[in-house]
Amino acid sequence: MDRSQGVRSRADNSNKGEGIMKRYVIAVVAIMLLWASGAAAQNALPQLVGTWRGQSEVLLGTSNFSTQDVEFVILKQQGHLFTGVKRYVKEPERIKTEETFTGVILNDARMIAFSDSDTGYNFAIMTGPDRLEIAYVHDGLGKKQPSMACFLALTRQK
Repeated sequence: MDRSQGVRSRADNSNKGEGIMKRYVIAVVAIMLLWASGAAAQNALPQLVGTWRGQSEVLLGTSNFSTQDVEFVILKQQGHLFTGVKRYVKEPERIKTEETFTGVILNDARMIAFSDSDTGYNFAIMTGPDRLEIAYVHDGLGKKQPSMACFLALTRQK
């Protein structure tokens, strides 16, 4: 056997091994890119602009339970941040009320937090593309009013 053929044979085997390794690395990188793009698509920020309506279960103070209709209109969204107005009838006076709010969407694209102009805080979760559940708490303005807690289930209006 000629020595040059033996050397060429080892080089061919070495090239075959490098080719297999390159294919393996390319496959792993492709899988990682597909996984990353899927994760990014999952966490795409929801577009909240629009009118959301639903019912609010309200506890005012320690014993005044009620339900009422509520409407949130998200007027503007820029990335994670948004602003809008909340409309409802204030009980027991039956006064139509409108409050402004500002909020933020967290990076998981489901959790949302916002505050309104009446010292209230809202913590929300997207339960579907057009469904939003909100927990609202109000501190009672330093004992000038009773504290308040609400659960709201809203649907985006089409």
